[in-house]
Amino acid sequence: MIPYGCGRLRITHFPKIGEAQETVVRTAERDAEIVKDNGVTYQEFDNVIVPAANNYTLHVRGNGVGSVVINGKYTQEIDLSTGSATITDLKNLLSGGFRFDAEQYNNIRFTDGVTVDEIEVVPVERSITEIQINSTRRSGDSIKLVTNLDPQETPYRVVYGTESGVYTHTVRGFNSNTATLTGLDTDETYYVKVIAPIMGQEEESAEMAFEPASECGLKPNPNVPTAVYNGFNSLNYMEQDWKLYDPNGESFSARQRRRLQDRDPI
Repeated sequence: MIPYGCGRLRITHFPKIGEAQETVVRTAERDAEIVKDNGVTYQEFDNVIVPAANNYTLHVRGNGVGSVVINGKYTQEIDLSTGSATITDLKNLLSGGFRFDAEQYNNIRFTDGVTVDEIEVVPVERSITEIQINSTRRSGDSIKLVTNLDPQETPYRVVYGTESGVYTHTVRGFNSNTATLTGLDTDETYYVKVIAPIMGQEEESAEMAFEPASECGLKPNPNVPTAVYNGFNSLNYMEQDWKLYDPNGESFSARQRRRLQDRDPI
């Protein structure tokens, strides 16, 4: 789509599909290109996809003195006269849509005075350290799982079977935090695990058992910590925060007293 009134459209970024690795290494020979932008020549590492983490550290190896440009918006002088340099707190150098982060096609450029042989992005304090199945639903011939996995921990797979610890079926390629299994026997109990790459290693979730469907709606996993909400600690709190509708204009407390009187007349 070309905006109305626009005579020309210049496309400068064609993202590639890729998967994040535990530590992201890019070499000049394999991954870098020489590009020109507004008359300036850069050595460019494009589409640097990183896993979700609280922050990132960039290690640069090469020679020369010049500048590094992060996502086209942040510029910093860099000295590779000793063979390497390190930039920390990468995630907080920019904000908004230009932040260096997961789910971004990050771009790292170096000016003419620098020749880079290799870059390495190291995640700091990974956000996800274990697989959790937060909620589930068994409905008819299907099972739905909602996990804590983000897009950088995908694709993952789900294994299941009709005996505990024996997983005779595998479904691969789930790319979101939700996985659905279909075509199941409605009279069988199924035992399910999620297997995903966490911090460079394949990890497994705890096994969950699904008996034949007898209820609707998502069922919270009792092994996952319960969220804490403000208010609604008791019926009194509920009455303070919300006004309950009553067609007869009777308050909640008065209705409760009347019910007690009707149950135990004096």
